[in-house]
Amino acid sequence: MDEPPNPVVRICEDSINEETVIKMQQLLTELVYASNYIDFAGLDYNITEKLCQKITRGERVATRVESGDPEYAQAEAALIALTRPSSFSNIMRSRDEVINHIGAFAYAIKHIIFNKELITEGFLKEVHLMLCADISFTFLGEDNEIRGEYRTWEIADGHGDDVEKKSVFIRASAVPLYMEKFVEDLQGDMLKAERDPTFNTCRLDMATRYCHRFACIHPFGYGNDRLCRLLLNILLMHYTGHVIIFGDTESERDEYLDIMRRCNKRFHEEEDMEVPEEDKKGHHELRSFTFRKAKIALE
Repeated sequence: MDEPPNPVVRICEDSINEETVIKMQQLLTELVYASNYIDFAGLDYNITEKLCQKITRGERVATRVESGDPEYAQAEAALIALTRPSSFSNIMRSRDEVINHIGAFAYAIKHIIFNKELITEGFLKEVHLMLCADISFTFLGEDNEIRGEYRTWEIADGHGDDVEKKSVFIRASAVPLYMEKFVEDLQGDMLKAERDPTFNTCRLDMATRYCHRFACIHPFGYGNDRLCRLLLNILLMHYTGHVIIFGDTESERDEYLDIMRRCNKRFHEEEDMEVPEEDKKGHHELRSFTFRKAKIALE
């Protein structure tokens, strides 16, 4: 089965010069590769770059390659170099993770940045559906339908008998209410950012606040971390003209994950249901990290 042409590409090619298209390809490559690397997903930088160039040019990209195909051999070598499993299913999954991530980012750029649409629950579910398309999740159990739908089971930091007792995220039964409020607040801030010039100084805070809040809810069964980083960069790109690219080294990955663990702990142990949203400070460490790492999107 072939991947359809990317919807953002036609906008880029019709209205943006060649130099900017190339910069956007490089930007997407860096964003997707680094975010995948944090989650031990996807493939290496070179393969990510090649796939990104094809997809953002509107070329059809095969989602499946056979063992005799040069692209199969390249993906296998990449996984071996990354010291990750390299069976046929691992290669197909890793390839899907790259293709899906590029498509999801491009979809978000089209709708939020080019079309200036508000983020809705439907939009977030659609992006999640794109991120998880064609990926097998048998490790979560056959009954767990996770693509584009909120989870109906608990996510925990324990294993075995402790799984249901040690949930570190919002309980599944409360996820719909939390997400309804999340989107309501986000849309309100997006409208303020569009209409109120004095809101300018709050935009980086806004992006990190909602990235942190989404990560602490963890509304989906899989892919939440990549989606929260996608959300962070879409908001940064749209409202500040900057992006944050990080996590493509062991030290940066560890630093970021440590920050997110501390932020999540503060949210659940100190602030959730106790502190008004506008007074919460659990995202401040992520905000400082973002400020240090941010760069102009198409410099």
